[in-house]
Amino acid sequence: MERSKLPWRIRIGYGLCTTADAVPYDLFYIYFIFYLTDIVGVAALTAGAISFIAVVWDGIIDPVIGGLSDAYVTKKGRRLPWMKVSVLPLAAVIYFAFAPIEIKNAALQSVYYVVIPMLIWLFYSTFMIPYYALGAEITKDYNERNILRFMTVFAGYIALAFVSSGPMWIWSWAGAAGYGDRQAWGLIGAVFAVFIVIICYGGIYLMRDCEKASLGEALKAKSERVRENVYKVWLSCLREKSFKKIAIWIMAYSLGFVMVNSICVYLMTHNVGLDAAGQATFWVVYTLIVIAAMPFITLFANKYGKKPVMLAAMGPLLFAAGLFYLIGIETVAALYIYAGLWGTSSAAFFTFYVAFAYDCVEIVEYQSGVRREGSMTAIASLAYQVGSALGMYAVGAILGLFGYDGTVAVQSEEARRGILLAATIIPGFFSLCALAVLATYKVSKHKYELLCAATARKKAGEAYSAAGFEDIL
Repeated sequence: MERSKLPWRIRIGYGLCTTADAVPYDLFYIYFIFYLTDIVGVAALTAGAISFIAVVWDGIIDPVIGGLSDAYVTKKGRRLPWMKVSVLPLAAVIYFAFAPIEIKNAALQSVYYVVIPMLIWLFYSTFMIPYYALGAEITKDYNERNILRFMTVFAGYIALAFVSSGPMWIWSWAGAAGYGDRQAWGLIGAVFAVFIVIICYGGIYLMRDCEKASLGEALKAKSERVRENVYKVWLSCLREKSFKKIAIWIMAYSLGFVMVNSICVYLMTHNVGLDAAGQATFWVVYTLIVIAAMPFITLFANKYGKKPVMLAAMGPLLFAAGLFYLIGIETVAALYIYAGLWGTSSAAFFTFYVAFAYDCVEIVEYQSGVRREGSMTAIASLAYQVGSALGMYAVGAILGLFGYDGTVAVQSEEARRGILLAATIIPGFFSLCALAVLATYKVSKHKYELLCAATARKKAGEAYSAAGFEDIL
């Protein structure tokens, strides 16, 4: 295929907008259960259940938002209008998730900490589903899509450096300044609410005209589109066998990764013995390790394809999960080695999982003549959220089962063993399941380019065939 490059302004703007993903994602998956158990005083099992409900809610609304986003086409834009109106309410509910609001009634407190995360994921989805779909619309070039995903993940991991380490730095500073824990976490929520507003609106401004080229075709398709049931559209997408495999892979991998992400604060605090400043330093170093790996991940993906790079990134986890369960993670060196392996694989995962869905959009268009960017990226997001919800619930359940008590400074040996289990063997098992599924995925870079070329000939009314990519249909 002839390369079709995007301007750097659009690439950078697209990357900056991933802040709407990184801030709520990292605050929620790294700190929310910890915040509930150790700051608010919620029981571990209850905290896991609250997180589970919030993330399942996100999965329920994703298909609706994906369908509405696909159907929404105006002369002013298709995906960007959704993104613009979502930023401010998303920032507001991020603040209220950590605001120092004292609720004495236990039932009302539980309701509050269920509703606020549900609102976070509502506005997260109204931004992120159109955002993901936008990446498939502004270019069909295989390499360019990988570069867009690189910009997204690169910016996302820079944001991770702030979001993962920032709360610990702020908490440490606020404690020294005489603030209580609740006030310190309220300040954390406010800082990141402002951060998301500034960066996301900057990214949207840089991308302000990126939909021009695709709007004409989208307006024409809208005039010809028959109104469809959004869940029937989903079922039709999932009948595509390559996409079904990707959805299962996403769910299995995210389950394991989110467990590691959510248990990490507990692991550093109680197994390794790091204080707030030490944990903040860890997140900065961890992010730098991942960022250093990312250019090579994208370079190799553009040369050899996404699948072999993803498999190579996941493979070492299987060995490391078993090894570190046996020897333990009680030193800073062990923590960095194990976290570095997960970080490298997650960098590849977040670069590729939406791009794999983009590949399948082209398969569906070849077969049916209809593009489903919003619906298929929503399904990919749903698969991620289902895995994430199960992962967070598993963390809360394991902590509760092994006797974790957030009100005491020193945990029992049994609780520490449960933390290690939730960080190693269980996520390692789901990583193995994910690797086994991805190994059967047949869409290579070469087959993708043959597919796109055949689709172009089909749309132009020329002779075409599926020679060379029959097995992915």
